[in-house]
Amino acid sequence: MTKALFGIALSATLLVLAGEPACAQIVRTFVSGHGSDSNACTVAAPCRTFQHAHDTVGGGGEVVALDAAGYGSITINKSVTITAIGIEASITSSNTNPNGIVINAGSTDVVAIRGLTILSGTNTGDGIAVESAQTVTIQDCVIRGFPLDGIGVGPSGNANVELRGVSADNNAQNGLNITPVGSGTVTVVATDSYFSGNTRGVLVSGQNSTGKIKVTLSVTSSSNGNGISVVSNTGTAQPLVLVTGSKLAHNTGFGLFGGNGNGGAQVFVDQTQIFGNGSMGWSATAPAVVSSYKNNVVSGNANDNLNGVVQISPQ
Repeated sequence: MTKALFGIALSATLLVLAGEPACAQIVRTFVSGHGSDSNACTVAAPCRTFQHAHDTVGGGGEVVALDAAGYGSITINKSVTITAIGIEASITSSNTNPNGIVINAGSTDVVAIRGLTILSGTNTGDGIAVESAQTVTIQDCVIRGFPLDGIGVGPSGNANVELRGVSADNNAQNGLNITPVGSGTVTVVATDSYFSGNTRGVLVSGQNSTGKIKVTLSVTSSSNGNGISVVSNTGTAQPLVLVTGSKLAHNTGFGLFGGNGNGGAQVFVDQTQIFGNGSMGWSATAPAVVSSYKNNVVSGNANDNLNGVVQISPQ
């Protein structure tokens, strides 16, 4: 071959190579009760466990459950969506993996969990433990029977957590435990969510943080203790909490309690029903402040008095 012809052939080869895409990142993996983790995690050859499907999919990808089965505990360390819509896809924790789901992702990662049932199979652990991520969305999930918390939100850095249509029931400690550590800003919004049969429905605590904690709760709580508790200490984070459109009923303790410790947490209560609680309907202990917008219903409790709650008018 002449040099001229060789040059033409080489140029053509380079053009072809340049036009070929690099190895494509996998954007969606699938799991099935009939699958195997030796498979490629495609819809035709699905994996068996959430963990393997998570490890196979690229960052920002999606793991989809195809049928009803138990798919094992998972630790999430990147942006990913875990989805089970219209089927009974479940996770049962074990002695090896006592938490159902651990979210330990990067500070810019976005995680979404949809449609799962998460059950305890051991004597310790949380249903979902949120340790780090930029944004976490938990939607239409059931978390039940854990020896610790149904959902534990305890990041050390900044994090945004949203719960929509979540049920956390019969957990030995809290249905939802918001106790950040470190100095980050943690924002939690829980809407249309249910907490029943737990020792406490919702705990918001600034006692382990020096950052900011901002929480909005539109929930139903009926627990074996307080429906909602907000606590802080001097020198720690002072949570700012809005309880709106909630139902705090038939808790054995307080419907709403603010102020354990010496911190100045602030709680605002709006359009909320507090009914049939075994102790005070609501209570505030200074320096914490619980403020009512005068549009709440507090009745049928062992004590229906204000008990330190301040009545305010919307501006």
